[in-house]
Amino acid sequence: LELKNERRITVATEELQARLHRIEMAVEATAIEVERSSEANRFMAKLLAERAGVVNFPVKAERVITPH
Repeated sequence: LELKNERRITVATEELQARLHRIEMAVEATAIEVERSSEANRFMAKLLAERAGVVNFPVKAERVITPH
């Protein structure tokens, strides 16, 4: 009985190790994609900030009446 129980634990441990490895790979891939997305966001924000510096904005904003 003890040998049978030890084999069952070993198989379950190996399966869990493989599953954990797959989860780690998925988390790592997600982290890389999030970093790429945030880098693209920073790049776009930089471009928009540079563009906004060139445009002449009106000195006084017009008053806008919105319906309620």
